[in-house]
Amino acid sequence: MNKQEKINTYLNNLNNYLQKNSKKILVTLILIYVIVFSVLCLYKYFTYNYIGIDLAIFNQVFYNFSSGNFFDLTIHPHSYLGDHFALIIPLLLPFYFLLKSPVTLLIMQTLFLALGAWPLYLIARRKLSKNLSLIICFFYLTHLFIHNINTYEFHIIPLAIPLLLFLFYFYKKENFTLYILFLLFCLTVREDVALVIFMFGILALIERKKWYWSLIPIILSIGWFIFAMKMTGQISGYGQYKFIRYYGWLGDDIKSIILAAISHPWTVIKHIFSLSNISFLIGLFLPFLFLPLLKPKYILPGILIILQILFLTAAGPLALEIHYVALIIPFFFISLIYSIKKIYTKGSKYKLIRILNRNKEIIIVILILAGLYSSLFMGPLFYLTKNTLNYTDAKKEINIRKYFTSKIPKKAAVATSFHFLPHLSSRQNIYSLHYQYLGKKQYSNIDYSIPSDVDYLLFDMNDFLYYQFLYQEYDENNIAGASRIRKLIKENNFHLTDYIDRYFLYTKKSNSLPPLYEKDVDLPNQINSINKKFKAIELKGYTAEKTKKYPIKDYNYKILPLSLYWKCLNKTEFDYQIKIHFTSKNSSFEENYPLSALYPTHDWEKSEIIKVNYQFLIPEEFENSKYQIALSVYRAQGNMGLNKSKIFRPQIRQIDKFGKVNLLEVNPH
Repeated sequence: MNKQEKINTYLNNLNNYLQKNSKKILVTLILIYVIVFSVLCLYKYFTYNYIGIDLAIFNQVFYNFSSGNFFDLTIHPHSYLGDHFALIIPLLLPFYFLLKSPVTLLIMQTLFLALGAWPLYLIARRKLSKNLSLIICFFYLTHLFIHNINTYEFHIIPLAIPLLLFLFYFYKKENFTLYILFLLFCLTVREDVALVIFMFGILALIERKKWYWSLIPIILSIGWFIFAMKMTGQISGYGQYKFIRYYGWLGDDIKSIILAAISHPWTVIKHIFSLSNISFLIGLFLPFLFLPLLKPKYILPGILIILQILFLTAAGPLALEIHYVALIIPFFFISLIYSIKKIYTKGSKYKLIRILNRNKEIIIVILILAGLYSSLFMGPLFYLTKNTLNYTDAKKEINIRKYFTSKIPKKAAVATSFHFLPHLSSRQNIYSLHYQYLGKKQYSNIDYSIPSDVDYLLFDMNDFLYYQFLYQEYDENNIAGASRIRKLIKENNFHLTDYIDRYFLYTKKSNSLPPLYEKDVDLPNQINSINKKFKAIELKGYTAEKTKKYPIKDYNYKILPLSLYWKCLNKTEFDYQIKIHFTSKNSSFEENYPLSALYPTHDWEKSEIIKVNYQFLIPEEFENSKYQIALSVYRAQGNMGLNKSKIFRPQIRQIDKFGKVNLLEVNPH
């Protein structure tokens, strides 16, 4: 047997094996996906990197619902039904009762997304061979958009993906009973699923189904959508659907948006075909090699969702990185199936299809390779896997975060930072400090303040850096944000009771630490003078205490207490940041901090002296060696964005450096 014959024999045996064991292989692929992405999501959770607040919101809703407080939510100051009309939540509670934790939600979302491969296989098998059907399912389970949705946050909307695929399957099988059943399930997921169901009815009209296949979904979807929109507006107290603010470039309410769209069509056209939206559309089709366009009819159920994204004030390519495309991609995969069927059918009257037919195996190979490449190098899979394997590198900081969360009693009311919200959300009352910073309810001009019965305030200092990128420096919310945090602390008689590096805890106990900052102080006699000017401010000097041990679990962390004395030379509108440099003979390390978190530089008054007290965590490699500490002052500009691991982080556009100064030398011996 020559080499070619051996290859042919191998390929035939492989083909026979795949044909014979296609269902087992599908189950195996689904299980592998569930295991891999459960691990990655749990890594992200246990390293405190779900900071988009959605996981915390949903976990609190599930927790309160499981305790008999239906749809109760305090992160937003109204019932969750004021956000979205997600009546599917009670149906999911049996899963949540197994473990009342965000962990359950993350695994549940992973499971639902993985199970989408099952109805997709059933749909594909009606048109394609077993092998091609498996390839479609493999492409789905390794797809960039599925991975993005899975690892970003927890949302209810991705749970609609397998339901919509089953809906289409029973639609094609003409099983009207199960078609209606899944249609109703889909409507319970969220109010905007009604837009998909409406277009399902239009699809049935185009395909000339019997009247009830189209009329029932059209009537149900219109009625449900109007009812849900009105209910959310009433429950939220906004008087209208709160997320209408996403379309604020057209108007403040539905009526003004419709009138503006009709009266200014050119403005609408320019917005829809903006560079950002064109990038979104290219990014949407490119991972599918534009093949769904060969059967555009089956994209139709998702067309209103595509338009919904194009009409947003600002979304663009970011929409591809989060859950916004969840209601679109089932129909791209369905269109892909029918497009491949078209390519594999001989004798087409279209030249393009005939060319594709002659190269069909190459197209399938390119599709698989393009899918693998995009998922590995454009999505979170590679980067989260790499971070997961290096978990020990982050373990000590994670222990500090665990330490602070452990100090909050399970039933206590707490207001906290982005990183801590999910881990503290299994309680009746939890609040997000960023709404106190804003002073407004979400997407509203309604004033908001965290209730006075809150018992604990837990901060991550990095949040004050995030606020500067989330809200523009000149924005009224940003200008007065820190003062609203200070007001909350003062009016509710909070005291600083624990402080390590970037993390600090306020309680109403009287045995407190020195404050984070002090205004209008006198320079002490024992100050180490610096007198270094950094544009509008001057570092007068510092005082330092001896390094001290801070035992957490089985490790003694080392802390350097350092007080810096600043003078405001001129009133500034900007917030300055500092970078602390540790250097020794053999290594170096840098860390960024707000210059003064609770009392930022834009609040400083001319000529006042401000003392800022820091508790810098000494990096492990410097704990037993002599090292020097230097300080840089700068102003960073940018915005918040998703990194490769689907974690929100500052995206720096510009850094204005104002100088660097050596502070002190530390010899731990």
